[in-house]
Amino acid sequence: MIAEKPLQDLIRIVGSGAGLTFNASALSTKDLVQIAANASSNSPIVTMQGIGSRPTAELIQIASNGRGRVVFAD
Repeated sequence: MIAEKPLQDLIRIVGSGAGLTFNASALSTKDLVQIAANASSNSPIVTMQGIGSRPTAELIQIASNGRGRVVFAD
């Protein structure tokens, strides 16, 4: 499963331009911000599942770093 890959691998995959859909529930907000920021500079769409119960402020932080390249799905 893609979500089981180390954080640096996910960042590199997104950085290469690949879009991802993965269960992000086990990752920290800081980690998700890094992935989202990489997506914003390389144009893939990243769909993060399993994080809908996080505080709104955290979701906004992730989304703002993704600059329209992040989708939340539960």
